[in-house]
Amino acid sequence: MRIKLRGIVVIIAAMVAFLTMTDIMAQKNFYEIQWNSISALMEEQNWKSANELAKKVARQAKKEGLSTEEMISAWYVAQTSVAFEENFEEAIVTNLTEMLPRLNEVDQMICHSILAQMLDSRKVNYTEDEQMRETLLAEHREAALANKVLLQQTPTERYKVICRTEWHNNELDITPTVYDILMRAEIAMLDEEDERAALSLLKELAMFHATDTDESLRIYLDIEVLEKQTKVPNSEEVTIADWQRLIDKYKGSQATMAGQLYAKAARLAREKGQLVESVAYCDQAISLYPQTDASSECTLIKAEIQIPHIEVNRLGVEMSGRRNMVVVKVRNVSELHCRGVKSSREEQATLFDMNKVELPKKKALESWVQRVDDKHDYQEQSIYCYIPKLATGHYLLVLSADEDFTKGCVAIGFDCSDAT
Repeated sequence: MRIKLRGIVVIIAAMVAFLTMTDIMAQKNFYEIQWNSISALMEEQNWKSANELAKKVARQAKKEGLSTEEMISAWYVAQTSVAFEENFEEAIVTNLTEMLPRLNEVDQMICHSILAQMLDSRKVNYTEDEQMRETLLAEHREAALANKVLLQQTPTERYKVICRTEWHNNELDITPTVYDILMRAEIAMLDEEDERAALSLLKELAMFHATDTDESLRIYLDIEVLEKQTKVPNSEEVTIADWQRLIDKYKGSQATMAGQLYAKAARLAREKGQLVESVAYCDQAISLYPQTDASSECTLIKAEIQIPHIEVNRLGVEMSGRRNMVVVKVRNVSELHCRGVKSSREEQATLFDMNKVELPKKKALESWVQRVDDKHDYQEQSIYCYIPKLATGHYLLVLSADEDFTKGCVAIGFDCSDAT
């Protein structure tokens, strides 16, 4: 009999636990449905209805004693008040401050962070006492990160809605814990006042994730640290070698984010004029990480570097009946195809408006090809282009990197006149 009773008690306890869990899940689903409805109204810019619903949901959460639901609903109240309520900032601060004692420890830290961000952006009016604003700001910022260990242990599943849009990334989750959210909020505030301190916090965040299994996030943070370093006054300049060190660190990585390391190195090499190195990094990204953003970017960088370029200074009046010479700047050109075309002053005046498709169709009085010592280093070089003897008149000099006059085609007007 005792065994039977014990079994019945266990069954009842299990049923109670199941019903309790079901009730909790129903509560969560209710609030998520409401938040989705508020978001839909916001997208429709129906701010008044969105605000009314957010306030209603916040009151319900308060009544039920649900800390996270009340705090997130209050965040929606804040977002929807912006469009139509006057002095909404002070009302939001009052509301958030009033609810602080009811919140659990994690929600309290999030609430402190939101209040700090509002004070930092000067959305709250403390012009009569700037010292008060600074004091409150410092207190909220400190309280927002008061228990980093707890924040690091708290996933962000239900808090994603309060992430700023610039913290979203399509390829990976860059805020897997509440610690990430609040650290990024603090870094964003420091960006405006102390880039060096912001860099220090970002390095701390990278160290926290140093042993993560999510290699993409580790790469993303390492990239952020290097890019942040470039903004810190009087800091060491980020070099191609710095990007190469990260490439070596993640060599063989299957994470598509690793392709960004090659793209960053390629871009910097191009900026430094090291074009051969830039193309080499592009080739590696395209080969190792095809059909990724890095591959697409590197394809564009490589095309920009390798595109034929021809530039010629405007000619003046040249002497008829003798060869003339002009300096031409070329890049990625092994043969310079040239044409002397009969023209007029009117046509010369509208040359810049002329469609380049029309230029190859013009009948050439003289055509010639000039060899160029292309060193295949993608660098610009100056050469002399020799113009054959032409009679007195108005002309166009049309130049191209190919015989069909489709690559780097340019034209410039000039006149030939008697020496006298």
